[in-house]
Amino acid sequence: MDKAIKTNEEQQRAVDNEDLEVGKSMSQAIKEIPTQNEPVDNQPIKQTTADDFVNIVDIARGKVARSSTLFSVSKIIFGNVLLGFAYAKWMVPHKVINGGVTSLAMVLNKWLLTDMTYLTNGLTGILLVACLFFLGKESFLKSIISSFSYLFFFTLFYHWNIQLVINLPIDFILSCVLISLGYYCCISENSSTVGMDVVALIIHKKQPKLPIAATIRNLNFLVLALGFFTYGLGSIALGILFSFCYSWLLARLLALHAAGKII
Repeated sequence: MDKAIKTNEEQQRAVDNEDLEVGKSMSQAIKEIPTQNEPVDNQPIKQTTADDFVNIVDIARGKVARSSTLFSVSKIIFGNVLLGFAYAKWMVPHKVINGGVTSLAMVLNKWLLTDMTYLTNGLTGILLVACLFFLGKESFLKSIISSFSYLFFFTLFYHWNIQLVINLPIDFILSCVLISLGYYCCISENSSTVGMDVVALIIHKKQPKLPIAATIRNLNFLVLALGFFTYGLGSIALGILFSFCYSWLLARLLALHAAGKII
């Protein structure tokens, strides 16, 4: 009997020792489990897969595209600020007919006795429709931004009761520079100013060998011919000189852009 009891006690101690060993092993295993920031010993670190790389590239492209779009829109708006200011504060007061939409509106204003801003807005709307049908959706959407920007800033500066006329030579030079830069900001971003450049861009799309700047200049001459009967030889001669000067500067800017030397 005593021998049986002793045997049972030895078996119980063996079971207890086994449980203790299991407990120690589990505790040790838990301690050895790595935290989220610790590398697993003797196990390879997970490598970046092709899908992970594609996702990273897509995210980067999305950020670049958004940044590029914002820059493009900002550049177009800035270009129209320059155009609206130059036409409203220097070209119209000096009655310089250079052949653009504003110049055509000036000619029509003499014939129809209608407010300049109404005529400018109406002609812009017609050219915007032409842009949609002939230049595609991207150019149309950017041209909408361009047209509304120009109409807003031209109207704002035209009715702004501050005279900035200095004298004809200085105003002529300033207008050439600002209008060339304004056209460049729009055309270089695949947008029109919704002026005669719309017609020039349509012609260039059909006949790529015809330079945009030269085509704009020739279209301006057609408007100048109409202006001769309303504003006389003096305004037309000045307009011809202006068209040569600003279109030459515009051509230089577009050439530098094509060469990647300016943004």
